[in-house]
Amino acid sequence: MAIYHLSVKPVSRSGGRSVCAASAYRSGERVYDPRAEIEHDYTRKQGVEHSEIVGFNGTRQELWGQTEQIETRKNARLAVEAELALPAELTADQRRELVREFAAELAREYGAAVDFAIHAPHREGDERNHHAHVLVGCRKVEGDRLTDRVVPFDGPEQVEQWRERWGEMQNRALERAHQVERVDHRSNERRGLDAEPTRHLGPAAMAAERSAQREANEQGRGYRPVTEQGQHNEATRAENLRRWIERQLETVQRVKEKAEQLLERIGFRLERGDRQEAERDRLGEFRERLAQAGQKVEPTQEASRGREIEKPDPMAAFRERLQRAGDKVQQQDQKQLERAREIERQRDRDRGGPSR
Repeated sequence: MAIYHLSVKPVSRSGGRSVCAASAYRSGERVYDPRAEIEHDYTRKQGVEHSEIVGFNGTRQELWGQTEQIETRKNARLAVEAELALPAELTADQRRELVREFAAELAREYGAAVDFAIHAPHREGDERNHHAHVLVGCRKVEGDRLTDRVVPFDGPEQVEQWRERWGEMQNRALERAHQVERVDHRSNERRGLDAEPTRHLGPAAMAAERSAQREANEQGRGYRPVTEQGQHNEATRAENLRRWIERQLETVQRVKEKAEQLLERIGFRLERGDRQEAERDRLGEFRERLAQAGQKVEPTQEASRGREIEKPDPMAAFRERLQRAGDKVQQQDQKQLERAREIERQRDRDRGGPSR
């Protein structure tokens, strides 16, 4: 998991510090302080993976020796140091390019020299603790000469801008390396996280903790922090872990409730589906019985319809009777006409006349 860290602190004489000593220690080299007439030799220091100067055409001796000579005040600020945590997900080359890019932006922004060194994790510490020390000079550079004064990281707003910029550069480097991890420069409070921040261990506290851890390992017992900062961080991590577990349990409970609601809805739908299936089955059985009943009733209905067709229509019977009555009257009229003709012919015979 990529971890974000960028802290800024001045390198000033008021704090009893020497920029030559700071540069020699961080780069693992030998740098002579002409003002204090002391040579700081850290060439035997281990863990320095890379060191480089950006924005200055010269050596560390020339850069910081000139700085010590130019700054004459006893409380002069000689440089500003930024300490950076580097993503363990990147390779050594990728980390070097990332720090070089950051140093180049600082050099362009302030016109000053930037001296950076990349350190490997301490052999007895966290193996992911790749980090870099960046010294930004407080004088503008023209070739190999220092000129006008400049103040890097001037004020909290400028520090916040660089913190944000460093986070953006890390995320871009992680993306180029096809890593899914990302960092966020904002505090837990600004991000809305219910987690207390830990305190940064300085050199003295870190040395004390490493000594205590080494002693515990030699004696075969569990290690417990011995410094106030270490004990505070241990308690903070335990509290953050407790809060995290509570949040996870709450999340699990919410998921469980939603799952139960979903199962209830699914069960209701299954039950309703079973009812609908049963209703469809009953309806099918009813239709089948109705079809069978229709086959039995149909001949009876046809016979009934046949009888109804054979049954005389009242009007047809009336017309038939009327027709028969007419035919009968016509026959009677025909008979009367025949009878009248027969009587007429008989009279003619009686008179001796010709018959018609």
